[in-house]
Amino acid sequence: MDKTLNTNYKVNDDYTLDNSHRRLFKALQENRKNERERLFQNWLFTELDDVIVEDVLNIFSENIIKSIKKKGFKIKIKPFRDEMATLIYYNSYTQ
Repeated sequence: MDKTLNTNYKVNDDYTLDNSHRRLFKALQENRKNERERLFQNWLFTELDDVIVEDVLNIFSENIIKSIKKKGFKIKIKPFRDEMATLIYYNSYTQ
């Protein structure tokens, strides 16, 4: 049996999803988001050599923020901390 893609198929541009499919795709999207958040929270509270990752990130970000402010720059603390944690999180999984 040949399982090649049928390239003669024309996509109907007027097609819209019915409500059940909309709800399904929205629920799937929400599930993916919740799973990503759950995995991040698990990583954040992981214990490494009697130290929790969250504590290390807090100390690290406080030191960086102090250095930045000492140089006379302004920084939005919450977005900076979130971005820093996200960067370290994604880089820790690629290694």
